[in-house]
Amino acid sequence: MKKLITKVITFISFILIAIETFNRIVLYLAKKEIKVNPIVDKTYNWRFGDIRYMVKGKGESLLLIHDMTPGSSSLEWKNIINKLSKNYSVYALDLPGFGISDKQIKTYTNYLYTSAIYDFISDVIKDKVTIITSNESANIAVLSAYQHKDLFDKIIFVNPSSIENYNKIPDKMCRNYKNLISLPIIGTFMYLINLISDKNLNNEQFFAAQYDGKNARHYYGSYIGNYVNFPIHHRINDIDIPILLIIGEKFDKMYDISSEYIDYVDNSTTIENASQFPHRDKPEAFCKAFDTMLQYDYNDK
Repeated sequence: MKKLITKVITFISFILIAIETFNRIVLYLAKKEIKVNPIVDKTYNWRFGDIRYMVKGKGESLLLIHDMTPGSSSLEWKNIINKLSKNYSVYALDLPGFGISDKQIKTYTNYLYTSAIYDFISDVIKDKVTIITSNESANIAVLSAYQHKDLFDKIIFVNPSSIENYNKIPDKMCRNYKNLISLPIIGTFMYLINLISDKNLNNEQFFAAQYDGKNARHYYGSYIGNYVNFPIHHRINDIDIPILLIIGEKFDKMYDISSEYIDYVDNSTTIENASQFPHRDKPEAFCKAFDTMLQYDYNDK
């Protein structure tokens, strides 16, 4: 019996050593890559951790909020920043827990991100903004505008997540899974495997996601645990500022999303031959559609 237990312990130890070796190699390469290729060059010393961001151009203020799926960052906007900055002041940031912003040991919630957006606009931009969200970050804009509508000129959703998806809340299974991901070796490994299997992440985004990798898994746990979700179907009805929708033609949920948001938006457009990230797939077409949509007068809302 003792020999069997010894063999089991030895086997488990070997597996853990192999996993930790894998984790350390990936995190080392990520740290080396980020030092060579910095993404955002400014730092906002926020009360809950430093937020890295960039600003370029002059004109009306645009705030670009990246997707909320693990591994996302401001990198997804890089194909349109130069184009938009010709007519606008463009701000793009890495939200807390993403990119090269601080990754702390905490539970990440929608309210945390709403606070970050409010403070960033108040302390850094200091002007009303048009906020552009990507995929699952739509709920952050809705809650932010609901609480502080005086800070926002317009909201633009780019391929937003299903409204029903935001209704998911933490349950016992989600909390247990979050606790598992909090474990240093196993949690980091699960986080890395999740990103490796994400076909939407290129190498640059993948490495950025591992910056300060020892804590990078904590957002992943909050995301899987549904702590980032917040129901928006009631709040979105009470927002009296223009809401616009941009959909990629080849986005697999295009028809469902369009029909789901039709009663809430003031204008919508489709980008041909674009999928989940039309601003990355078709930057020229995206910027042209964006400029056209902003030319309309939405004051009648």
